[in-house]
Amino acid sequence: MRKMCIAAVVSAAGLACVAQGQLSDTLTNGSFELTWQQAGRPVNARPGDIFGFTDNNDPSADVSTLYFHTGQRSMTIGAIAGNAFHGYTTDTLDSMPPNFTFLYYDVPVSWQLGDLVWSVWFMIPADQSLGEPPTPNWPVDANPGQDFMWPEGFAPASMKIDVKGAGNGFQNNAAYDGWNFGFQRDVRAQASLQWGTTNGIWNQRTITWPARTATLQGWKDQVESNAAGNYSLPAPGTWPNPPAGQTRWPDRAKITFGRFNPTATASGGAIYYDDFTFTQLPAGPAPCGPADVGGQGGVPGADGVLDNNDFIVFIDYFFANNPLADRGIQGGVAGSDGSWDNNDFIVFIDQFFSGCAG
Repeated sequence: MRKMCIAAVVSAAGLACVAQGQLSDTLTNGSFELTWQQAGRPVNARPGDIFGFTDNNDPSADVSTLYFHTGQRSMTIGAIAGNAFHGYTTDTLDSMPPNFTFLYYDVPVSWQLGDLVWSVWFMIPADQSLGEPPTPNWPVDANPGQDFMWPEGFAPASMKIDVKGAGNGFQNNAAYDGWNFGFQRDVRAQASLQWGTTNGIWNQRTITWPARTATLQGWKDQVESNAAGNYSLPAPGTWPNPPAGQTRWPDRAKITFGRFNPTATASGGAIYYDDFTFTQLPAGPAPCGPADVGGQGGVPGADGVLDNNDFIVFIDYFFANNPLADRGIQGGVAGSDGSWDNNDFIVFIDQFFSGCAG
């Protein structure tokens, strides 16, 4: 049964339904099965041949019919040159017939809703490893902003999300960036990195952003921090809806799949992606504490109370390697270390029995 829309936003994919406070049906071709030609565009309309995405003529980003999780196709990113970035992005305009809409295939987002959650299946064949980091605990033990011990020819893969729309609409206003190793790096974001090999086994990775703060405040902080010298923001007190005629707040999310190699040495290997989903959760009540991660029925999201639903969701997060479950370091001390082990359970249980804040 189709849900009734209580609001709608326009995307290149059509009307995106905000059903029961959740932004859904906004991602174009997340299974990577549909080509630009099948979508009614000229065969040479876009490189890469994945409708809704562009590879910007990148020779290493391609479509695979050899490996796939479901259907008959997957997205693949292969060997990468030195000092390069290769990949696919939704940040492409639909300027081809029959649409002529000039709308982006970036995913619409709403400041009045909740966290962004994306999930993807990925596979790295045993003979196409992306390489190994220098230490088992990399990049947690790297030195932020300085020597982060990046081995020559090491090019991990990741998904990056950029919130856009403020200013002239083209700048990246806030980002969930696993490749950021500067002083503002987020270890939880680096949980989105993939390297090594899965030995041909398809694995699922689910990421929730932001991992530390409520969505509205988390994005607001980044947007305002990036605004200085780059673009003007609406007048104070107008967040999240500026008056008519003033610079708007961000309203779309650019999705990027890629491999990054900051060294001079080329890197081999290949990663395959399939069955990508992207959802914005309902805003929901404010969490009563860090252990408030589940709602009624074991559904992800805070509900203002601590109960068995929080345990159900935390366990789901833990076995999906979701950064929200990475909350303990050695000795059962609160913190994130890029690994999922008994320390995370110890900290979560302590947080749960500490009760609601305030």
